[in-house]
Amino acid sequence: MLALARRVPHTFDIHRAPCTEDNASLFYPTPALEPIDWERIKAGQKLPDKIVIGWIQMGSSGVYQTATEYFEKAAEEARRHGINVEIITRIPATTEGFADQAAIIETISSAG
Repeated sequence: MLALARRVPHTFDIHRAPCTEDNASLFYPTPALEPIDWERIKAGQKLPDKIVIGWIQMGSSGVYQTATEYFEKAAEEARRHGINVEIITRIPATTEGFADQAAIIETISSAG
C-alpha cells in the first residue's frame, strides 16, 4: 500500500511466530502452534470493521496452496470470534509479469 501512495493501516499483533528452519515442523505438515487468543486480541485494540489480507501466490504448487489453506483457516476462525477477516488470493499469469503482479496488488489494495 505504501508503494501505491495509499494510507497504510494499523497493524494488529496476533502474536504468531515466524516460520524458520528450526521451527518449521510446528507449521507443516501438522500445525502445532499455540492457539490464537482471539478474546485478548479483541480486548487489546480497536479493530476495523473488516480486515482484508491480500496474498499473491507466485504459483499453484503445494507450498503456496498450503499457505493459502492456513490463511483461510485463520480467517474462518477469526470470523467465528467476531473479527471480520477476508482473504483475497490471486495467482499472476507468470512469475516475471510485474505489470500483472502490480495490477493484483492494486486490486487487493482497493478491496480494503
